[in-house]
Amino acid sequence: VEDPLQQAAAVGLTLQRAPGTTTGWKGVIGHGKRFRVQIYDSAAKRPRKLPGTFATAEQAALQYSRHEAATASAETVEDAAVVEEDEEDRLAAAEGLTLRRAAGSASGWKCVYLHGKRFMARVWDAQTRRE
Repeated sequence: VEDPLQQAAAVGLTLQRAPGTTTGWKGVIGHGKRFRVQIYDSAAKRPRKLPGTFATAEQAALQYSRHEAATASAETVEDAAVVEEDEEDRLAAAEGLTLRRAAGSASGWKCVYLHGKRFMARVWDAQTRRE
């Protein structure tokens, strides 16, 4: 089995030391004679443990770094998907649509609602008086 520090370096990850902790690694906690990865879940406002235990703290630290890299990558993709308002209007017009802004809504758009962490569009049919 390859050294976790070498594995991290091979894929461009850095294991994050945490000198004030019992394991010496960020996000790593002891679990009997083994180690677990624990992250802070900001949505639930509490720590949560990732599945699995590891024989060494370094192996758990590698898993923590992999999780952090995957999370950062997902956030970068979401940031890249943000489109400027003028661009939104131009794209809608190209499809024959008109976007209606609604200053009082969480989304800023009429008929667009926050559903968990994502937005959802609801279309109202005035003739049938239902969605």
